[in-house]
Amino acid sequence: MFSQGEQKQESIQIVRFIQQNKKRLVLYPTIAIIISVIITFFIPKQYASSGIVFPPDHPSLDNNISNPNFGYDIEADRLLQILQSNTIMDSVAKKFDLFNYYELDKKDLDWRDKLTKEYKSDVQFERTAYMSIIISAQTKDPQLSADIVNYIIGITNRVREKLYKQNILTAYNKASEDFLIQKHIADSMLFKLKKDIEMLHISGLVLLAPSAHLNFDYVSKVNSDQPENINLGENILKYRHQLDRQNDFEGKFIRVKKIMEDPVPSIYVLDHAIVSYKKVLPSFTINALISGFIALLLTILISVFKAEQ
Repeated sequence: MFSQGEQKQESIQIVRFIQQNKKRLVLYPTIAIIISVIITFFIPKQYASSGIVFPPDHPSLDNNISNPNFGYDIEADRLLQILQSNTIMDSVAKKFDLFNYYELDKKDLDWRDKLTKEYKSDVQFERTAYMSIIISAQTKDPQLSADIVNYIIGITNRVREKLYKQNILTAYNKASEDFLIQKHIADSMLFKLKKDIEMLHISGLVLLAPSAHLNFDYVSKVNSDQPENINLGENILKYRHQLDRQNDFEGKFIRVKKIMEDPVPSIYVLDHAIVSYKKVLPSFTINALISGFIALLLTILISVFKAEQ
């Protein structure tokens, strides 16, 4: 702890230091502020726009119809990951020709690294405490900033749908293949049954229109009157069993097809981006304060150094 006398002595030294260097302490920061203001005039202006979206609670359309809530942590994190993906970045870069905007040369081996760095600096995604995602863009053109945000909002649903349906497409192709195989087997058995019936010269055979399925009750009755042709009845039972298998596979195929054809629920858009002509960078006030503070600090250090020599 300093005594009262020591504190007074130190205060006198500070006042004396300021008096001895007051011209320098005022002049140098003032010059730095003037230079920073002049330089700021030549720095390209930056304009920002932003939009706000919420993730749906579930990727299933039926579930969202019955329970149309906003998503929680996990859905917000998944949406954030999609927004930050290279797929979104590449689409934005191609749409707005960011290669020329950032003056990149694809002949350079590190052009993609430079694109990623510039893009991530200008396009930001932030998850809020309310589970919403703020999408913001900052560029030298106010219209471009708004267009980038709105374009990202627009393509996000397509990217999500493609992602969610990758596995569904595999299941759809498998269900379609299984159903067609079972149908082919059933059709082959039906064709053989018709040939057998024609050879037996069964009269009054009734076919079910328009599916051309046999009237099995009638055929079984006829076959019971002719016990020597017992194979016909067995083949009919086998065909009925195959039809049941075909119907099971067809039901599975129809369910998967519905999931495949149903659209993925869209993200909820709270705000689209609007064009803002108020620049966010550069700031004359901030640049002036920073320059003045740095110049003042350097002036003090230089003055102290000279005083000690």
